[in-house]
Amino acid sequence: MKKILMTGIAAIAAFVAVGARGMTLAEAAAKVADAAESPSAMASVMKELSAEAQVKFLASVNGAIEKMPVSEADKAEKFLAANKAAMQNAAKGNLSTLLAETYATVPLSALTVINERFAADLFNRSADGKRVSDEMMKSNALVAVEAVKDRTAKGDVSNSAERNAFAALTFIRASEGSPADLRDALLAGLPAEAKSEWIPAALGEGEPASYDAILGGEGAASNAQAPSSILPQAPASLTGALAADLSGTVDDNGRTTSSFTDAVLDPNQYALPASGADFGLDGRVPRTQNPDNPWYNGAKRGENKGEGGGYPWQLTEE
Repeated sequence: MKKILMTGIAAIAAFVAVGARGMTLAEAAAKVADAAESPSAMASVMKELSAEAQVKFLASVNGAIEKMPVSEADKAEKFLAANKAAMQNAAKGNLSTLLAETYATVPLSALTVINERFAADLFNRSADGKRVSDEMMKSNALVAVEAVKDRTAKGDVSNSAERNAFAALTFIRASEGSPADLRDALLAGLPAEAKSEWIPAALGEGEPASYDAILGGEGAASNAQAPSSILPQAPASLTGALAADLSGTVDDNGRTTSSFTDAVLDPNQYALPASGADFGLDGRVPRTQNPDNPWYNGAKRGENKGEGGGYPWQLTEE
C-alpha cells in the first residue's frame, strides 16, 4: 500500500479518497461493529461521512474496540487498523482533527503501537523516497501535536500529558532527527519527565527501549505473574450444613429447624473431627449409633462398648 507523504496536514488529506460524503451519522452507527472488525469496512464508511461525522464515528469505533472481549494485543492491532484506515480516508482538511481524536480515545497501551506505525507508514518525511524539508516537517508536526493537545484538554480525556507525549513521539520518529530543535518544540508545555524520562526511554536512548516510564509502569505490570490465592477446602460437614440451611427455617431462639443441620454441627452427637482434606489426608474416625459396632462411642467410660459381645452374625465357638 502506497505510503502517505508527510507534505503537510492539509496536503495529506488531498491524497486520500473524498467520496460522496452522503451517509448520515445515524446510518453509520449501524456499521460501527463492522468497522471495528474490518479496516476495509472502516474505510468504506469514512468515505461517505462529512468531516464532523467522521470524528464522531471514529470515536464510536474506538469505543467498540475497547469493549471487545479480546486480549490487549489483539485490541492494539484492531485500534491500529481502524485508525489508520480513518486517516487514509479523511475528508479534506480533517486529518489533524481525526489524528487528535485517535490520540484522545485510544488507550495508552495501544498508542505504543500506533505512534510507531503512524510515524513509519503515514507521516514519515522520507516516504516513497521523497524527503520533506525541515521547515515543512516542523510546521506540520507542530500543527498536528497542537491539535492533539487541544483535544486532550477536554474534560472527557484522562492522562492528557501522556497522550500528548505519544503524539509528539510520533513526529519525533517521523522527522528522523531533523531539524534539531523539533523535539524541544514538540515537548514544550509537557511535564518535565516527558523530556527527561518518557521520550528518551521510548526511543531507547542509553538503554533498551521501553514504554514503562510513560505508561507509569503498566507495561511491566502486565507481564508480571498474577498472585494466586489458595482457599482451604470446606469440610464435608460444613458443606452439608450449608446445603441444608437453604431449606431450613429459624425459630424464635435463632436456631435452625433443620434436624439435619443440627445433627451435622452437633459435636456431642457425632464428635466430628476437623477435615484433613487440605493436606491430602483423611483423619476421620468412624462413628455410629449402633451399640453393637466396635466403634460405638455412646457408652460411658468403663462400660462395654460392644467389643466383648462380638459383632452381629459373628461365628463363635460352642
